[in-house]
Amino acid sequence: MSYLVYKLIHVVAVVLWLGPSLGAYWFLLKAHREKSSVPLVWVEKNYEQVLIVEHVAFLFLLASGVAMVEKMGWHVIDQPWFSKKLMLVGLVVLIEIVDIWISHYLYRKARRLGDNIKNPVWQKFLRRRKIFYRWIIPMLALIIPAIFYFAVVKPF
Repeated sequence: MSYLVYKLIHVVAVVLWLGPSLGAYWFLLKAHREKSSVPLVWVEKNYEQVLIVEHVAFLFLLASGVAMVEKMGWHVIDQPWFSKKLMLVGLVVLIEIVDIWISHYLYRKARRLGDNIKNPVWQKFLRRRKIFYRWIIPMLALIIPAIFYFAVVKPF
């Protein structure tokens, strides 16, 4: 495939990685604020489905990024803007690994016990995700624009 095809895949993957998850996150916050267990379980189930799309898109994002580097030549890694971008992408990869663990493994563990969100396993899952999001969302609000900046402007 050509560089432009990989770049198109990269851009579509960015949109699928960020767009649906941000929209779903808004609905998740709304459900948690209303404190009703029935809609919350429904929202949690659907939120996990959206996160599957997000995480698959993230894999496509990484794979297309590697393919673009190969097409450009591996020497691009030596450029200062690229090494800074790669460092930030590494942070995002670590964040996504924890997100996958919380959003899929811990969620499914809680879900196996039924729809009672008063269950201690559900409460543990909800508490961990709340703490995770409280720390990570502000970080991502800084990291992602910085990655875009390095990708588009290519300073240095």
